Amino acid sequence: MKRLWIGLILLGWLVLMASACVSLSTPAAPEGAEAQIAYMEPAAPRPTNTPFPRPTPRIPNRVYYTKRCWPACHLDPNYVHDSTKIFTDEFEGELEPGWTWLNEDPTHWSLEQSGALRIVPQPADLGRLEEVPNVLLRPAPESHFDLITQVSFAPTAEGQAAVLLIQTEEGEIISLIRGYCDDLPACVGSGICFATTLPDCAPVGLPFDEETATLMLRRSGNSYIGYVLDEGEWVEVGRCYGMLTPVRVGLTAINGSDAQDTPETPVDFDSFTLVERH
Repeated sequence: MKRLWIGLILLGWLVLMASACVSLSTPAAPEGAEAQIAYMEPAAPRPTNTPFPRPTPRIPNRVYYTKRCWPACHLDPNYVHDSTKIFTDEFEGELEPGWTWLNEDPTHWSLEQSGALRIVPQPADLGRLEEVPNVLLRPAPESHFDLITQVSFAPTAEGQAAVLLIQTEEGEIISLIRGYCDDLPACVGSGICFATTLPDCAPVGLPFDEETATLMLRRSGNSYIGYVLDEGEWVEVGRCYGMLTPVRVGLTAINGSDAQDTPETPVDFDSFTLVERH
């Protein structure tokens, strides 16, 4: 009996010791405070040199493209939304409504060629558009759009250029050029050139020797892209990114700078199409 009591006393002592150890290892909550549950802090992200992607432009676009027909799905009725607006001028007899001339010189343009706007280029600097003769302009859409022109022109001298262009509210010019250039590093002789007045967008050129060229200048959000049609496929010439507001689009032709003695080779624009995509 004595041994039984001794065993019970030892067992009780062990229970008290275990309770004391648990209370020492767990901090007591303040009186009146609810019990707190501890959670592990999430691990900090690892440092990386990979830049975040640019945000996708949020201009609505209801034209759904596929890889098969990019970038010309807007010409396929199966892909054109009802809200898409297409303006075309075939230059038959007279200009369609909506055009305005900047620095018109009637002696150097005509519609006498059947189905073509003929501009006889004069010396000018495209970077100073306000001084370029015979710039044909119309208002730019506020959304995505494509400018498409077919031009017949065989340049042979430095500075000769047929120009498809976008003018912005900020005073910048974005252009796709069928011309001749052998001076700048990007020049390829007779070819197609994508050029802008933006300091971060260097000109880019592709060789092109055919007399008739089909050019497309695209605005997609804040991206501006130039294409040339080559054997039924749109080939990208160059592109640029800019937070810009287009105000006018159009056509012109120039003949190099004032210091050059360049022959006045006529430029025939066979058509102009503006596809406005909402």
